[in-house]
Amino acid sequence: MITKLLKKISKMFLGFLCTFLVLGFLMFLVRDYSTPVVSAVNASNGGAITKTFRLTGNVIAQNTIEVKAPEKLYSKEINAENSQIVSANTPIILFDTETLTDNIKNNLQISEDGVYRVNKDIYIEYINDKNAIEEGEVIIKYSVHDADSLEIVTEVNDSVLYKLTSQNTKIYYYKNNYSERVKANISNVKKFADYNRIYFSLNEKSNEKININNTANIVVELREEYNAIIVPISALIPIGEINDNTSCYVYGIIEEDTIFGKQSRVILRDAYIYSVGSSKAAIYINNDDNMIVDYNQLKIVNYATSAIKNGSRVRVK
Repeated sequence: MITKLLKKISKMFLGFLCTFLVLGFLMFLVRDYSTPVVSAVNASNGGAITKTFRLTGNVIAQNTIEVKAPEKLYSKEINAENSQIVSANTPIILFDTETLTDNIKNNLQISEDGVYRVNKDIYIEYINDKNAIEEGEVIIKYSVHDADSLEIVTEVNDSVLYKLTSQNTKIYYYKNNYSERVKANISNVKKFADYNRIYFSLNEKSNEKININNTANIVVELREEYNAIIVPISALIPIGEINDNTSCYVYGIIEEDTIFGKQSRVILRDAYIYSVGSSKAAIYINNDDNMIVDYNQLKIVNYATSAIKNGSRVRVK
């Protein structure tokens, strides 16, 4: 009799236990299914970020050449005008050959038929359009017009100048199309009381045609090393705008042992932004409660949404 009772109790207990386990497993599946899914990024404890900033400048000639009349001479035809770009060996001025002396021909390199030309592409700043040009008068003032003879000039404050002259800076220029950017270098710096004038030499020829007096764009990439947590900007939860020396939040991800195995939970943390780069930021994360054990293995929620709150269980994809 007692044996039958014990068997009955044992069966009831086993049935209850199986029911409990099945219900628990179903609840786990339901809870797991409804748990927010987050993407995670690995935070780097120390590293580099690249900051990008842009400037605009004017294209100018490095040098200007003035050609003066060694003697009085007469022009018959002017084939160019001020502010014009003239191709190499294009006839520019036709002089009266009857008034040309050997001295004039040799000094101005005028051909026997009286044509004055230059064997390089030039930009004409000024051309004398008078018929009679007196001795000592300027006949033409021009600049050689190629990448080696052009430069870009802009004006910046001391802070920008410091960044431009950093050893970890790369400088590019382009006219309209950013994808056509090519390298440039600082060729000269002139300091004034309230600003600095920077000259950039054009190290490489661009596929875009750049002329004197054009506006050009300067792109500066500055690589900075930080002994801080490096995360993508997309992992920051802003308080206002995301800028250098501002505050924000981040969601850290910690793993906990449960009866169902390891589960992930998010913890909201205050953070301070040291510096914001093009795609990453250097930050300090508040860890007063020491819940973040190892920064080298720290995972941060990327693209956090309102679906998660501080302490929420999450599934990391």
